[in-house]
Amino acid sequence: MKRMDDSGALIWRSASSTGNCVEVARTARGVLVRDSKVRSGPRVELSPGSWGRLVSGLAGTGPDLISR
Repeated sequence: MKRMDDSGALIWRSASSTGNCVEVARTARGVLVRDSKVRSGPRVELSPGSWGRLVSGLAGTGPDLISR
């Protein structure tokens, strides 16, 4: 599912299978992550490398994120 930010500049995506807990948007510098229930709340910005490591770790194909 895609959602436009209030400014219309970002395209927010959420996974329908997760109950829409978080949304992500690609930026020129990386990826923004926000709570889908508090869209005007804080956002976390990750570099492309950090985003890749996070996704790999969550998928079980990357380094163990908990032990670091």
